[in-house]
Amino acid sequence: MMATIALKLMLMVSELVTNYFLTFRKHLIMLPFFFLFFSCRPLEQTTLPFKYDDFILVNVTINDTLSGNMIFDTGSNHTIIYKKLVEFDKSTKSKEAKITDLYGNIDKIIYSRVKKFTIGNQYLNNVKIRFHDLNNIYTKNKIIGILGTDIISKYSWAFDFKSNELKISSIKFKNKNLIELNVDYKRKSLIKESLKISNKQIDSFILDTGCLCQVNLNSINKPDLKFNTQLNLFKSIVGKEEIYEIDFANLGKISYKSHEIDSVQIQSSKKFKNLLGLDLFKKETIVVDGVSNKFYYSGMSKFKNNNTNEIGLRFGIKEDDIIVNAIIKNSVSYRKGINLGDKITMLNNKTFTVSHKTLDSINDNKKNIKNITIKRKEEILEFSF
Repeated sequence: MMATIALKLMLMVSELVTNYFLTFRKHLIMLPFFFLFFSCRPLEQTTLPFKYDDFILVNVTINDTLSGNMIFDTGSNHTIIYKKLVEFDKSTKSKEAKITDLYGNIDKIIYSRVKKFTIGNQYLNNVKIRFHDLNNIYTKNKIIGILGTDIISKYSWAFDFKSNELKISSIKFKNKNLIELNVDYKRKSLIKESLKISNKQIDSFILDTGCLCQVNLNSINKPDLKFNTQLNLFKSIVGKEEIYEIDFANLGKISYKSHEIDSVQIQSSKKFKNLLGLDLFKKETIVVDGVSNKFYYSGMSKFKNNNTNEIGLRFGIKEDDIIVNAIIKNSVSYRKGINLGDKITMLNNKTFTVSHKTLDSINDNKKNIKNITIKRKEEILEFSF
């Protein structure tokens, strides 16, 4: 009797074990896919600091060897690295192509792929990158290149300018307190909304966080012009150094749905596209949501007159010099013979250290400039105001 019971128990246990093994074997086939899914699943959110110095600067690491800041540029379709900083992997095939920036400049570039592209805790594998001889200004402050919409469009980027904190997420951004714009980041960051400027409706704009302006239009009415200037665009991404004539104007207000603001500075040049630059928006909160093709912002900013009209000059940094980057036609400086590209060696008979902090101080305090010493080729010139 006992032997019969023991035999039945053994058969029951054997059947349970067999059934369990068969069931497990079915799921075992899916086990590698299970681990693959969770190993490749992007992180929902990562938080890291960012810098703002004329441009939004985000720190990236490439192939765990090259690290530095990249300009967050929704006006660039492509991510570009300063090629002198990169050692090409001999096993990686590099190709040559032509590229055209927003200013219409055409140049040849090399493109290839990098094994790993890391931003905070987010990383992408086998990323297509373009390499180019970017202007030397991009090597300042460890700026190694431009972060374009080929990568921007994969995430939602929430910039808090008060805390200099960036939150990157692979899910849609949600915030009812911010103003919303529809933007297609895969097509030159095209704004898919109509905006009014001085009651004139304009349907085609590009959102360009790499543009140092508030609003640019292809053309504006001449009676509205405030002043005309020449601009040295040495900050152009890939183009050669060129001089453009640009008209600046104050057209009253820009409006979008129920939101409007006046005293917005408009610049106009046929060489440019219709752009909304980063300076148009308040430096509080902006969100570039590539996941849902939205742009969120806390408000627009009025144009702050930084005394450009005092001497008619605007300064910039080129390589290791502070130079005349813009000059208003028929201004005092223009009539005295100061030219675009002139290198500034002394201000008010004092030397200075070349830095972005110095540049900002000079541009913000031009009304205090009484004397300028300039180096033009091998000639030293002095001007008094």
